[in-house]
Amino acid sequence: MSENKAVIILVVVTVVFFVVIDTGVTQLLFNKIGDLLTTMVTNVFSGVN
Repeated sequence: MSENKAVIILVVVTVVFFVVIDTGVTQLLFNKIGDLLTTMVTNVFSGVN
């Protein structure tokens, strides 16, 4: 189950990245996305451990 969650998160993150790049608001959102990514990755690894 955790592997499926990781794949889903990866797909969602990729889609979000492409959407952000298309809208051209990368500079403003990259910091927030980075924070969200860090939180999600931390939560995923905490769940695995």
